[in-house]
Amino acid sequence: MRHRLLRAAASVVGLLALAGVTGTLVDVALLALDAPVRVAGPVSAAVAVTVVLPVADAYTPLGRDVRTDALRRAGRARLALEVLLAAGAAFVAGGALAAAGLRLNAIFGTFVVVVLGGVAVGYGSFVLRNREFYADA
Repeated sequence: MRHRLLRAAASVVGLLALAGVTGTLVDVALLALDAPVRVAGPVSAAVAVTVVLPVADAYTPLGRDVRTDALRRAGRARLALEVLLAAGAAFVAGGALAAAGLRLNAIFGTFVVVVLGGVAVGYGSFVLRNREFYADA
């Protein structure tokens, strides 16, 4: 039991590190392209969460089962491509929502809407492309 708890804790730390690095890289890239902070922040958060969720499904003991073990066995290259596609979808959806928020001059709630919308589209696209692994979930 103690070993499983340590593995789970290490997994959480690893996922937090992955999210931090991913979010920072996307944020820095967007800011370098002169994107407003109101766009860069939530879009980078959406991409970071979207990257972490499939990795957590495949490689951590948190919520893992027979279906997600099969996802892991599909191969790292395939999973990496799937994660990149999901991140791209989150980036585009989050960017579109953030741009709409800027046009509407909406401040309140825009961050949450962009993050939730980006994650829903990004991770949702991952699950849809891999529905054979999630079909019984």
